[in-house]
Formats: sequence, structure tokens, C-alpha cells
Amino acid sequence: MADPYVVGDRWFPSMPLTEDPFVADSVYGIFQHLRQPGVPNFGENELSLGFEKRIADNLGVSFAGIYEILTPQGQGNLYGWDNLYATLKYQAFENAKHETIVSIGIQREFGGTGASRVGAEQVGFTTPTVYAAKGFGDLPEEMKFLRPFAVTGSFGYQVPDARVHGDDRYPDTAIVGASLQYSLRYLQGNVEYVGLPPIIGRLNPIVEFTYNAPVSAAFGQPATGIVAPGIIYSDNGLDFGVEALLPINRQSGAGMGVIAKAHIPLDRIGAMLAKPLLPD
Repeated sequence: MADPYVVGDRWFPSMPLTEDPFVADSVYGIFQHLRQPGVPNFGENELSLGFEKRIADNLGVSFAGIYEILTPQGQGNLYGWDNLYATLKYQAFENAKHETIVSIGIQREFGGTGASRVGAEQVGFTTPTVYAAKGFGDLPEEMKFLRPFAVTGSFGYQVPDARVHGDDRYPDTAIVGASLQYSLRYLQGNVEYVGLPPIIGRLNPIVEFTYNAPVSAAFGQPATGIVAPGIIYSDNGLDFGVEALLPINRQSGAGMGVIAKAHIPLDRIGAMLAKPLLPD
């Protein structure tokens, strides 16, 4: 199998905020800081640790845990793990010529596995999701400088295990993610060499977007969303990204935050680690 993040001539980076359609063998870490509204308002600091593993060439599973540090204004800090997550993903369609890939997956949040003091829900959630990515390397010659652009997107429908648990209410939720990115590596290697130094030529300017909206009985819960402009540095599978977090409304966050991600393929640790669990 070719590199998991390559479709045709396009190398897609691993993104800090939204999920991509690829199955891979990798580990990653994400740090995120954003103040949340409330009385008192509080800083939410998250350290996510994840592991991705291919079961077969087009089928993969991933696991993630999030350690939370909450800093309520005027009060002592709270520490603990959020609920555990697992995702099963299948790459269903790939077109190298048009730099397109589509995958389907299902994510499971295991309710009650985290600490309630940091807000871990006692109810679990299941989220079937469709993922897609498209590069624009197939644009005509007169539009060649648009070829380095690419988009990704995902749509998930989150269903809680229970609508009501104690005083809490849980609606079904539509979860949308998207990105618009421009690969300077693609520009220099596949469009036209413009003399950028190597360190600049490995950059991917990017804007990500997330939007979560209740779609059943909302129980008064508003839609929330984040716009995240930033940059990703890619070097032979190693991806390091940093983005600003800009909430779209007060319910999404109080002021600007930040997110950073380091993504490391397992073959950079050991070649044997990057083989699918099932033989061809």
C-alpha cells in the first residue's frame, strides 16, 4: 500500500481540529486551550493522546484519551481523564487522478470511563460518520496556481445511549467538520518551482471549521462552532500543526484559544509497526 495520507500526487497532512478520511499507523498528541463561558468561567486545557492502527489496507481502528485540566476563575484547578474514544474507519473509495478519497466510520465514546469532576459524561455516544478529501490537482493549466488547494470534510450523526440521565438531557447532534488548505509542497513539486526555501516549502496554510448542532429535541442547547486558521509543517509523514481557535458564538467559547498537534507515523519508530494486522 502507498503512504496512507497520499492520494495520487497529493499528500494530505494530519489536522489538529478535524478528522481526515485516512486509516494509518501512527501516534499523535494534541494540546488545546480555550476558555469556556459559565459562572465562573473557566479555562479548559486538554491533552489528547491517540493511537491509530490499520487492521487491513483500507480498514483501521483508533483509540484516544483526553486529560483535562480545568481552571475555574477564583477557584482551585480540577484534573482528570475524560471518557475514552474508539473509532473504526473504512476507506471506501479512492480516485488517484482526481485526488479524491471517501471513507465511512463509526466512533464510540464510552460513557462513565472518565472523571465526572472534569465533566466526563456518564452517558455514552455513538457517531456514524462520513469523511472525504479532495485535492484540486485536476484543474486546467490556466488555473494551475489553484491546484495546491484541497478540501476535507466530515459529517457525523451522534446518538446518545440515553436521552435523560439525572438532571442532564442529551439530544441527537449533527457534527460537521471541514478544512480548506494550500500545500506549498504541491505548489513547488507539482505546479511550478517558485524558489521557496525547504522549511517554507513544507508548510500548509489551513483553515478548519467545526459545527455541532442539536437535531432532535434540543433541550435548550445551542449550536456551537469553531473557526481555526493556522499552519501545518509536514516532513515525510511527520506533521506539526498550530491553529488559533475562534468561537462562532459565546456558547462555543470565551475569547480566542489555541490548538497544536504532533502526528508521528509508526514507521518512524519501527518499520514492523507500520504493517496491517491482517496479511494481504
